[in-house]
Amino acid sequence: MDKTDIINLYKMYDFNLLDNGENYLIFSYSNGYFHNVEIVLLEDFDCSELKKEYENVGYAVSIVKQEEIDIIHNRLFEGFFSVSGNKKRIQKEYKEFCDSQTKKLVSIPYEYIKCEYNINGDFSSDSLIDSIFKRLTSDSSQLIILEAAAGFGKTCTSYEVLNCFSKESSLQVPMMTELSRNRKATVFRYVLYSEIDRHFFYLSSNLVENEIKNGRVPLIIDGFDELLSKSIEYDEQKKSFEEVQSMLDTIAELLKNESKAKILITSRKSAIFTGEEFDEWVNKHNLTSTITRIELKTPDIKDWLNSEIIEILSNKGMNLDYISNPLLLSLLKNKDVEYVKNKCVNEIIDDYFNMILTREKERQSLVLTANEQLDILYNLASEFVGFNISSEDTEFIGELIKSIITNNIDDYIDRYKKEGFENLENVPTNEEFVMKLVHHALLDRIVPDKNYIGFINDFVFGYMIGKALELGYIKQPLDYKYVDLICTTYMIFDEQYRSNVMNKISCIFSSYSATQQLEISNKIYRKTITKYSNETISDVFFSNEFNFDNNNNFTNCIFVNCTFKKCIFHNSSFINSQFYNCTFFSPNCDDIEGNNTSLIFLGCAGHEYFAKKVSNTVVESDNSIDYEKTVLEQFWKKGGNSPEPRRAFTTMHKGISEKDIPMIDSAIKSLVQKGILNKLSVCYELNFSKLSDIKTILGR
Repeated sequence: MDKTDIINLYKMYDFNLLDNGENYLIFSYSNGYFHNVEIVLLEDFDCSELKKEYENVGYAVSIVKQEEIDIIHNRLFEGFFSVSGNKKRIQKEYKEFCDSQTKKLVSIPYEYIKCEYNINGDFSSDSLIDSIFKRLTSDSSQLIILEAAAGFGKTCTSYEVLNCFSKESSLQVPMMTELSRNRKATVFRYVLYSEIDRHFFYLSSNLVENEIKNGRVPLIIDGFDELLSKSIEYDEQKKSFEEVQSMLDTIAELLKNESKAKILITSRKSAIFTGEEFDEWVNKHNLTSTITRIELKTPDIKDWLNSEIIEILSNKGMNLDYISNPLLLSLLKNKDVEYVKNKCVNEIIDDYFNMILTREKERQSLVLTANEQLDILYNLASEFVGFNISSEDTEFIGELIKSIITNNIDDYIDRYKKEGFENLENVPTNEEFVMKLVHHALLDRIVPDKNYIGFINDFVFGYMIGKALELGYIKQPLDYKYVDLICTTYMIFDEQYRSNVMNKISCIFSSYSATQQLEISNKIYRKTITKYSNETISDVFFSNEFNFDNNNNFTNCIFVNCTFKKCIFHNSSFINSQFYNCTFFSPNCDDIEGNNTSLIFLGCAGHEYFAKKVSNTVVESDNSIDYEKTVLEQFWKKGGNSPEPRRAFTTMHKGISEKDIPMIDSAIKSLVQKGILNKLSVCYELNFSKLSDIKTILGR
């Protein structure tokens, strides 16, 4: 064994080296009342006298015989990080989470339902939880970015992954932090150390950070997008990335050099993890981590509902894509056939709220009608928007509610006397009445270990904001994150419901980015409502039968990582536009005659029929050009001493003539199949283990 490695390991665990003998090492560790000595034998050696010597001065002495360094490390980690105790803690936290989800669904048992997802832009049929867990328990450094719309399972997925660690025998203790809805979490470095102190208050932060880098403490960071300032959505992508870069730099410090850190980040879809800026950030820090980008798709209704109910909904003329919301599907999953036959989506949601509000009157002896309760909650949602918060401590929430009901509270208290509460002890004071509303069933504690209150889930929060907007309670322009919540909730309702709220948003529609406008159009209008020129649109899932109007809607535009599901295309939908890493499912091209030869597809899937319909021109390859060599020269320029490790999708066609683009696409696919290129989330990466093959193709 290498003595230096052993000494460094024990020092990392805050031991002091007392004696560096030829055959042994002696370390001491003191913690309050306890004083310990550990004698590490480097070879067979009678250490009975040494043991007796230290026992005589009050130390508890243990002897470690010849062991491999990894075995010593495992023993120290298991003892200091209380692996078995932490597994029990994780089981308890997971059960509490499941119980809270059941409560939010009005006693409908919580069940994690699998969903479709893309991994690095490609569809995967593997178990999502197993796929993430496998990466977090691998030997190599991992950065996993999990993205999804609000309310579509990021936190549930995080808890399912967390729970996996409680079942496995691996010597890992994960640390999960939920940043969502905590408006005071603004600087990630401080948040990280605060979470270290919360999870491992009995250990030094340096030790925990070192074990994060060793991969023994995987990080699960839920709701990373909550750290972004409210202005980030309105800025140019470059400026946005600069603002978030300091947060990512903290993560980069954990992934540098020989790190084996495993980090899972969940976030709403954001440009910060795509594009050349992110690629440059990876290169700047010389990260060797495997970077995996996962996007959760809309829930598959077949995984939630039986075929009979699906048929009933289809016969009602409902577009099943638009009712694929986890909360609505949970409600429908527990309803019988007769109920579904007689209800539309609007009525199902109304029943949901009426059920909760009626129960709330009984549970808390609340003398408010369902409509009065809702009106208070609409006003509370408008206050949240005004303060740019999604949760706060109970005292602050109480003050907000007090200001909302101040003109009516005396009337509410008087009702107790009129409605049979003869015993004055059952008549609440003003403060007690306010606290009843603070603890309303549609509000819940949000931030772990803090008494922070917010709406129970994003669906309810989005509904309340939308209603507050309709009723005129919200006066200021809406931050996009709130519009996204509204749209994700309202997309399941009928056209009248949607149009009511969108009439209020239309005046600020133009202030959002092209991607954000199309997210709104997709969820609410279900068609394009304006024209776009020289825009980059990324990570939009265009839902079933989205109509790309035949009116030159997109000119010189770039689509990155977008999905088009049974969308309706026309001859003039796109002019001189490009598609990178996009997926097309059953494109509707019936009205296309083929007169547009200026569309470029690179790294796409399922686009062949659309591409053929949109162009009557047959492109033939130039046999004099080695297209694989042309692709690799994008990474390793002629005369360059070494290659660049990565190239963004959007740069792969630079300097390439339009007629050669299809051949370049084919060459890229061929290089990926040969393992020479790896397809990542926003770029292609050279596989340096194939360096000899690369040199052969380049002729170097």
